[in-house]
This record gives sequence, C-alpha cells and structure tokens, in this order.
Amino acid sequence: MTKTAQSSHFYDKYRMFLPYYRQENDPGSFGFPISRQTLSHWEIHICGELFMPVYYYLKELSKNFRYQHCDETPWLSILDGNGSGTKGYFWIHLSGELLEGFRVLFASFETTRASDHLTEYFNGVSHPVFLTDDAYSAYYTAQKQFPDIITICGCLTHSRRRFVNAIRVMRLPKGKSPDDLKEIPEYRCLLMIAGIYREENRLRHLSAVERLAERKEKVSPPFDSFIDYIKGINTEDPSVSDVFRDAIEYTLNHEQELRQFLDDGNIPIDNTACERQIRNVARLRVNSLFSFTKRGADASAVMITLVYTALLNDADPYYYLKYLMEELPKHLYQKPSEYVENMVPWCDRYRAYEEKKHRRL
Repeated sequence: MTKTAQSSHFYDKYRMFLPYYRQENDPGSFGFPISRQTLSHWEIHICGELFMPVYYYLKELSKNFRYQHCDETPWLSILDGNGSGTKGYFWIHLSGELLEGFRVLFASFETTRASDHLTEYFNGVSHPVFLTDDAYSAYYTAQKQFPDIITICGCLTHSRRRFVNAIRVMRLPKGKSPDDLKEIPEYRCLLMIAGIYREENRLRHLSAVERLAERKEKVSPPFDSFIDYIKGINTEDPSVSDVFRDAIEYTLNHEQELRQFLDDGNIPIDNTACERQIRNVARLRVNSLFSFTKRGADASAVMITLVYTALLNDADPYYYLKYLMEELPKHLYQKPSEYVENMVPWCDRYRAYEEKKHRRL
C-alpha cells in the first residue's frame, strides 16, 4: 500500500502537475491524510537512497548520444545558499529528436545559469556531439572548452520568433490586401521560413540518409533564398525597426549554426523537441512555485528525469515508478552495473511488468 501511495503521489505531482500542498488537502483514494512535509520527505529520501543509480545511469546514456538537445529554465530554490530571490535553473538534456531507438531526458538542478554545468556534463565525453540549442552564450563557452567535441547546431524557431516580434511592433497599413502584405519584408521573411518548414516536415518519416538527400534537393534552396533575401535588406534604413534589425542580425550571426541541419540527416531543424519537455517543467513551476531546499530541487530533477524518460519511451510513469520502488530494494547490496540495465523503461523486464499490470486492470 505504501509503494502504491507513493507512486501515486509522485505521478500526480510530476505528470498531473498537482503540487503536494494541494494533495495534502485531498484525502485521495487511500482514505487517510498525508501532509506535504511527509510527501516531500518521501520524495527526497526515495530519490537519494533508491533512484540515484538509475538517475546516474540515464545521465551516462544521455552523454553518449552524438545528437543532443539542451535548454534551461528558471526554478526557485529558497534555501540554496544564493540569497533571497536568486533563481536556480533546471538544465534539460534530451537525446536527438530524429534518432531511432530509445530516448533519454536528463534533468539537473543548478544554482546558476553559467557554463559550469555544461563543463561538468561534457567532461569525459570523447566522441563528437552535435548540440542543438538556443544560442545562449554558455553553450559557446562550452564549445570553446571542448572544441573537438561540441558542434553547436542552431534553432530556426528562435530566428522565426524574432521575425514574429518584428510584425507585432508594426503599424499595419489599412486597406491592404493579403497579396500586398506579402510584399512587406517582415511578412515575406515569415512566409519564406514557413516554406522551409513545409519542406522539412515532409521528411520526418525518412531515414537519416534519405532525409539528408531530400534536404539537399528541397530544403536547401528555400533556405538559401531566405538568407540571400535578408542579406539584401539595408538594416541602416530608418524605416527598419529595431526588432526587425535584431531578427536579421540574429539570423545572420548564427547562419553557420542554422545551416548545420542541411549537412546531417540526424540534426533537427530546431530545438522545439527540448522546449516541449521544458514546458512540463514550467507547468510544474507555475503550480509548485518553488523548492524549499536544494535537496528538494535535486530530488525534483531525479523525478523529472525518470517520469519524462518513461513518457518518451511510451511507458506509463505511474507503473514505472512503482516498478522501481519494488525492484530496486532487491539490489541494495549489488553494484549498479549488475542490475541497472533492467531498471530503464524500455527494457524487456519492465515492459513485461507493465503489460501484466494493464492486463490485470
């Protein structure tokens, strides 16, 4: 009953975004109240004493991917030693969106947004890594530290958002037809980016080799036309808004990174796969508001890693957490290397466990 209650409360928080202070006011289906302090202590204790071998194993698997996404989002930890109101960050590492096979999401809580976390994460990696990100300066700092390892790949969505912002600050002329609007540079840029995505989205079902060949033929020409067009815009013209100028400069400054996907069929066109996972952390932040201690934030990183890695591999997070709490105590006196391969959500042993639970339902 305890493992069922614990996995249920963890599932409610990290999958249904129901924080503990709301759960404690609901007797739930177990017929007895549980305080938020008890729930928090459960989470910290179980993550620290039970889940860590799986967490570190998933971290090593994440580091071994040649194609990765990365993004970060703020998270407040009140007693983390950084002073009142100072935000920490969840760093999310995600295996490449276009890769076949199992996928891994690794989350880490850090008290700063500096590149220290990336230095620690990539330390010891010996193979090339194509890292798709949002061009934040910390990634370039990490690239300078590991020039033979990290290749930064750009995110066309971040470029597009800047052009959208340029349209938002415009005073649109009245009485203009849709065809007239297409001649406005800001709109024309968006239409050209839409054309790039239209061709790229048709290639998602292909293999990496086939996708690369199709990109050379169908995606590269509209991308080249888009770059040539914005290069021809005079940004010194007073009629060009500051926001539009920023969009053009951002795109041209990161042209090399934005072009990386055209040379490798496994590199995605943008970083939205990671941003979709970040959105789950943002929902949790909106409802939970903060972690009281850094230990609590670190435990949340473990839970985020386990829950969303399970979801990425079409596993049920509730049963996966329950499976870990039932199986891991059997191996407390063994080396992790002897059992941890049977603790991931894509292994045959867990699949059989989940199938059995679903049949029983």
